[in-house]
Amino acid sequence: MNGEWIKGRRHALGMKQAEFAELARGYGLPWSQATLSRIELGGRGIRFDELLPLAKTLGITVEELPGIAPAPAAAPGSDFDEFIELDTSAAPPAAPDTAVDPTALRVELLRIAEPYADSAGDLITVATMFEQYVTKGH
Repeated sequence: MNGEWIKGRRHALGMKQAEFAELARGYGLPWSQATLSRIELGGRGIRFDELLPLAKTLGITVEELPGIAPAPAAAPGSDFDEFIELDTSAAPPAAPDTAVDPTALRVELLRIAEPYADSAGDLITVATMFEQYVTKGH
């Protein structure tokens, strides 16, 4: 996802930068018109904790943001361990000496955690729990 894509979505919504920034603030993004301008021009990236509020501002899910793959379906009522086992069992095992990209891991965990969270703060908490669970070797 890049600033040009966000600009295109904003234009599709018929919004000026100031209007979009105001709407984004309603979803918890502390963006001004100047911040949005820097993002759209490529001078500032999107942080991990901004993904969910950005998606809500755009009226889409995190999975619909460019570069984020769809989440695997979790069985309704499955518990945390079962969900993690289902999610990780389909992935090929990583080589022991392969480094994990922490940003990619966090984006993946955010995508997985989204159905379990009611707000951006809850989402970060749930994603952090997933990250701790996964990195401890479960």
